[in-house]
Amino acid sequence: MGLLKLKNNSPRKSLGNRRITINARNSEPLQLRSRGNAMEDFLDRRTMLGSLAACIVANPLLQALDAHSVVMDAKDAREDPRPFGTVRRYIDGPAGGLKHLLVSQTTLQAGQEPHPPHSHPEAEILIVTEGSGEVSLQGKAAPIGPGGLLYAAPNDVHGIRNSGSVPLKYCVFRWLLN
Repeated sequence: MGLLKLKNNSPRKSLGNRRITINARNSEPLQLRSRGNAMEDFLDRRTMLGSLAACIVANPLLQALDAHSVVMDAKDAREDPRPFGTVRRYIDGPAGGLKHLLVSQTTLQAGQEPHPPHSHPEAEILIVTEGSGEVSLQGKAAPIGPGGLLYAAPNDVHGIRNSGSVPLKYCVFRWLLN
C-alpha cells in the first residue's frame, strides 16, 4: 500500500513551499514541489489527489474483483433519469471479493441534490468532473469543483448539492468488503 505525506517546509501558514512525497511499494519516491502560487498549488494538488485517490481505490478493488479487464462506453452503462438529473451506473452489485461495488456518474441540474445528506455502511469516494457545488461531511459544508474529492468513511453522513448555474457531474466509487 502506498503512503502519501504532505510536508510543510515553511513556518508560514500558506500553501507555498510544500512538498508532496508519494512512496509506492518497490518504487522510488515521487516528489512534487510548490511553484510558489498558493492557489495554483491548491488546484494542482486537488486535481492530482483526486486522480491519485481514484487510482489507489481502483487497483485493490479490481484485484479483489478478480475481474477481467473491460472498457465501457457511456452507452453501455445503465442510465437512470431522475428528477434531479441522471445517474449512469457502470457497475452496481456484488463483485468478486466485494459484497457490493458501485461505479457511477451522476449529473445534477442547477440547484439540485440527489437526496439529503445520508450515511451507509459502504465507504465512498466522489470526484467532481464538471460544474460547482457544495458537499457536506459530518455536518460541515465545503465548496467543491472540478477535480475536487470527497471521501466518506463507512457510516459518515455526507451529501452533495449543485450550487452553480450549470450541471454538476461527479463520479462515485462505493464499496463494501465481504
